[in-house]
Amino acid sequence: MKTINWLAKQYATIGGLGFIIYPGLFGAVTGTVLAYLLWGWPWYTRLPLIILLAILAVPAATRAERMIGRKDPRPIIIDEVVGVLIATLPVSFDPWMLFVALFWFLFFDWLKPWPAYRFEYLPGGWGILLDDVTAGVYALILTLIVAWF
Repeated sequence: MKTINWLAKQYATIGGLGFIIYPGLFGAVTGTVLAYLLWGWPWYTRLPLIILLAILAVPAATRAERMIGRKDPRPIIIDEVVGVLIATLPVSFDPWMLFVALFWFLFFDWLKPWPAYRFEYLPGGWGILLDDVTAGVYALILTLIVAWF
């Protein structure tokens, strides 16, 4: 049980990166770096990876939240990583479009448009993850619009 808790906390905080200053920003940048590392992968191979990361994020974030002792604690940043990966899904992978996707994700993560704000009230990892998934979807749409023009 101790090992599972440790692994969950490491996964949810991206190896402890979430405990440094500005954890949400570091989580989003980590997601952008991961998207860059997946540069050559087509979207249909990145999508299952994103889904797997999200599925694993829910129980990990739930356990880490209990261990930290606060609702949606700042050190949990796997949700930002997943959100940014969603936002970068259609990106043709030039640095400018990665920046655009990151910008829109951070904007919508801060704004919390409907239904993201409501998702924050879901219990455990669901509430932690789904508001950032929503921000990622909104960012994906705006990134596609920017790419189209």
